Amino acid sequence: MTNGPASYRDRIPGHVADDAVVRLRLTGSLSKFPVQDHPEVLASKGDAGFVVLEGPAGSVRRAAAAFRRQDATPVTTPLADPDRNTFPYSFQSMIVAFVIAMAARSFVAEGFVIPTGSMAPTLRGQHMLMRGPQTGGEFAVGLQVGAPAPISAAILNSAADRLLGPRFPGTAKSEGWSAKPRQGDRILTHKTLYHFRDPRRWEVVVFRNPANPFGRAPTYIKRLCGLPNERLWIVDGDLFTAPTTSNESLDWDAFQIQRKPDWVQRALWVPVYEQRHDQGGMSTPDGFGAFVPNDDEWSLDGPVWSFRGEQPTQLEWNRRAREFTNWNAYNVGYGNTPDGRGRILKGYTYPSPEPTADIAFEANWTPSSEAGSMRWILEVNQHRFEVERIADVVRVRMRDDVWSEVGPDAGWSEWKTATVDPVAADVANRMTVWHADQRLSIWHHGEPILELPYDWSARERLGYSRKRLVTSDELNTLRNGETPSTGDPVEAPVAKSAVLKLEFTGGPCTLEDVQVARDLYHRVQRNNDRTDSNPARADILDRCRPTGWGFGTHPSNLAELGPDQFLMMGDNSGASHDGRFLGTPSPFVASMVDETPYVVHRDLLVGRAWCVYFPWLLPLGGSGPTVVPNMGELRLIR
Repeated sequence: MTNGPASYRDRIPGHVADDAVVRLRLTGSLSKFPVQDHPEVLASKGDAGFVVLEGPAGSVRRAAAAFRRQDATPVTTPLADPDRNTFPYSFQSMIVAFVIAMAARSFVAEGFVIPTGSMAPTLRGQHMLMRGPQTGGEFAVGLQVGAPAPISAAILNSAADRLLGPRFPGTAKSEGWSAKPRQGDRILTHKTLYHFRDPRRWEVVVFRNPANPFGRAPTYIKRLCGLPNERLWIVDGDLFTAPTTSNESLDWDAFQIQRKPDWVQRALWVPVYEQRHDQGGMSTPDGFGAFVPNDDEWSLDGPVWSFRGEQPTQLEWNRRAREFTNWNAYNVGYGNTPDGRGRILKGYTYPSPEPTADIAFEANWTPSSEAGSMRWILEVNQHRFEVERIADVVRVRMRDDVWSEVGPDAGWSEWKTATVDPVAADVANRMTVWHADQRLSIWHHGEPILELPYDWSARERLGYSRKRLVTSDELNTLRNGETPSTGDPVEAPVAKSAVLKLEFTGGPCTLEDVQVARDLYHRVQRNNDRTDSNPARADILDRCRPTGWGFGTHPSNLAELGPDQFLMMGDNSGASHDGRFLGTPSPFVASMVDETPYVVHRDLLVGRAWCVYFPWLLPLGGSGPTVVPNMGELRLIR
């Protein structure tokens, strides 16, 4: 018996040789097979509507491919809509797009333009860029909208370089393209977030202005500082809160510090000194530099501090040139004199700068031998804080200054220690130290390694900053609207500005990329003439007197927040009309939402500020019209 050709259906396996005779069954019509193109293949009609191809496997494969192409169903193109390019069709599409955009604006996201500098430097309103010719540093100065040009020019001509400080007016210039005013940042607001979770402290929030929700400034943008069902008191620039109670007597030691998360704190540091701009000791016009060495072995080679001696040595922050205060170069254009002495403009009072205790320091320290050590020292609020990098450890401690009279080793807290890589010759150590919100935080090469929190109450913090004992009886007297016989401790000046020192041992070393910054500072101020601008009950108007203390700034007017009530404040505290001064709500808000003065009710929240999507513009070609978006300023809002 003789075997016939191998039979396959639809396809021939790849292992079959091209010269092997095969039979292939395909679905289709025999009339569509191109017989003339494949003479070596025999095509016949099989049963059940199949077509049978027989011949060498290679030829059958090619014939099958050609047959499938011939038998394929042609693709028909539908006729175009004859009305697609007509005006009614386009108009309908525009209406649909408009409805979708309005729905998104109403319920998902909405854009706003920042008009003022109340949130600077986090968000900038209308401003101008200025540059310090001596340092090369560039910074923004806010512009007073509507101020006469000669007055604005005179104010800007007296501006001080941000890195030199308020004692040296006229050290900042605005030339060329940078002299052109810039519009404020454009932001996007996430409007649905607070439908799914509660607002959180330190978030930047857009809300309806309770004092004037339909006026020229119906929406405000501020940072959320006070939460529902708590009391809040601003002391020495920081926030202290206590739970609300129904008791008449108030426990003043219940007010505890509110600390910012690291990701928020990092965004809120305001630069005070940047060594990359220091090409000559950051010499101020009177010849003083940012740091003062205690011997002649120090030199500044470009932006690098170098020490050549073998003896222990020290660098100290030059408080004669610039103290650590809440001075903000951005506010010069608002009518604040460069040295900070206040001026009244449109109902705002800009008082003189106040000392701040919250300081950040960062530097690369490179010793010449493994015996080198570095000690960071901060003296503030009658306490001394030390961070030491020595051998293979970093350690931190603190003590009250009263112990200095006993001896150099008395009164210290125990060292808190973290183990790191040993000190090595000519190997840089990146050290970062934050003193903020009553906590020391230390990083080594960008990694957090140590924390030293200390939990003073608001009463203790007020006493330490004023260098006097503050008693609960005094605070109760102030709360009742009277002045104690010992005077008002809130109005007493801060006893001493912060002292920063760096001590080194172990021989020569270098210090590079030094950066010093200060924290956000909430001012304690009295109300202004806008606080009682709306009609209200007599008891509410009494709390909103222009001569009275701002909300949450004094024991006589503590911020007491009920359910769904929030306190909002601007980052640029000296130039922000915020929850401290909002005062009486408008009649509409009082009758329909909440009549409580100063607060922002949850129903007035628009959403969380999410990002800067369109910053101020740059000039085309460096000197042309300002039409180029500054893409480097696109950022999330922290």
